[in-house]
Amino acid sequence: MRSGRGTGEAAAVASPGRLADAAGDVDPEVDDPAVSMAVATALYLAHRRDMLEGDDEEILRLAARAEWRGDPPALVAEWLAERGARVCG
Repeated sequence: MRSGRGTGEAAAVASPGRLADAAGDVDPEVDDPAVSMAVATALYLAHRRDMLEGDDEEILRLAARAEWRGDPPALVAEWLAERGARVCG
């Protein structure tokens, strides 16, 4: 039996406003690239459920590209590079 959670519910749970509020509670100064990428990745995967089983670095790269249009903040770019996921170049 299914739980009743469809993609519409997943998108509602991962709405930008709700995630931003949650991220603000965890990182009120918005200076933790891991929190920023957690939000970006959750939003990306809420809309690209076909990528749930994708390569970790590729998902991070695509999530950052989608969130910041290929130009993430410096701290996020450094965080990504440390994990082998370069957004540009």
